[in-house]
Amino acid sequence: MERRDFIKGIGLGALVAGLGKSAHAQEAKAPEKAPANYDFKITFLGTSHGRPTLERFNSSTLLEFGGKKYLIDAGEPVSALLIRQKISPADIDGIFITHPHGDHMGGLLMQFAQMTSFGGYKKYKDRSCKVFLPGEDVKSNIGNAMRAMGFGRGIPGFCDAIGFGEGVIFEDGDLKVTAIGNDHMARRADKTARAYSFLFEGAGKRIVFSGDLSNKFDFPYGVIEPGLDLVVCELVHFPVKLVVEGLRDKAIKHACFQHPYDHYCDVVHGKERFAAFAKQLTFPAELVDDGTVRTV
Repeated sequence: MERRDFIKGIGLGALVAGLGKSAHAQEAKAPEKAPANYDFKITFLGTSHGRPTLERFNSSTLLEFGGKKYLIDAGEPVSALLIRQKISPADIDGIFITHPHGDHMGGLLMQFAQMTSFGGYKKYKDRSCKVFLPGEDVKSNIGNAMRAMGFGRGIPGFCDAIGFGEGVIFEDGDLKVTAIGNDHMARRADKTARAYSFLFEGAGKRIVFSGDLSNKFDFPYGVIEPGLDLVVCELVHFPVKLVVEGLRDKAIKHACFQHPYDHYCDVVHGKERFAAFAKQLTFPAELVDDGTVRTV
């Protein structure tokens, strides 16, 4: 994929930091059943950190690939934001939750309720919405919360809720999703992770969603090779110098940063501050907003 194809539609200001930089990514290897011209369409619904702002809602991202729609995280008000994109909450084929913090899954219960309200039991008659939750304990707690709020008897029957751990968690021949644990949250007594990053692979393209990371920036370095077409990364829980030190000169074509420090969102100096950070990277990088759409 040519770099110019990816960056089509990105404004000049978002590209300044990346002009003239080398993207060292090699040819990616990923599931090839999907036609090579399949694109990943990514709509950033909510891009804030733990607190919503006047411009940013909590974390949720819509990923479209191969005629299907997936959510990565479900911070509030995810179902309302889908409707504003003219997408029914009952059109979602899968939901992937990176970790059980409120700003990443606080809208999940209402998403389930709206899936039902928008005709879920009819729309999912011959299929299910797969919901990937970081651990069986999280799955159980969500079901209890649904009952406590009067949303039926728990997670809707048309949802196939799966408590996942490390490794490949989804594969349908077109799309493959791998979960990589990190230390954003304290691990369980058996050392299993509570927080995860995701690698999405399809049609020869590879995308990492970092989720939230620890203060040591424990990015999933092990999945970078043979190259990433896109990194979607948070920017609040660690010193940004660790991002530069960790990702500089890596095989990455482009980075979209979200979940940022407030000073990057300042209307007066925010863009200048982010540009100074991005200039230190060896690949184009941008700070995305709620409603930003990118295609890979």
